[in-house]
Amino acid sequence: VTNEYKVKLSCGPQPELLQGCWAGQGVLATVSHESMVRMWCLLEDENYILPLQGDSAKMLQDKATCVDFNPRKRVLAVGTRD
Repeated sequence: VTNEYKVKLSCGPQPELLQGCWAGQGVLATVSHESMVRMWCLLEDENYILPLQGDSAKMLQDKATCVDFNPRKRVLAVGTRD
């Protein structure tokens, strides 16, 4: 095993709740009970925020608790608290 990247992640107010998965080559998706998904593009040293969106006011207050990526279908799935 060899190290290819060394990064420091900002993971919100509760780091013990951090969940993550690889979402493509060099792309890490993380959630930590916030109303967003953080995407880390390690190859380009960039990061992005994907806010949870929906039609209801309840969705605006919801928190992302888990994340997974299906590479075959290229779909990122996020589970929420409520």
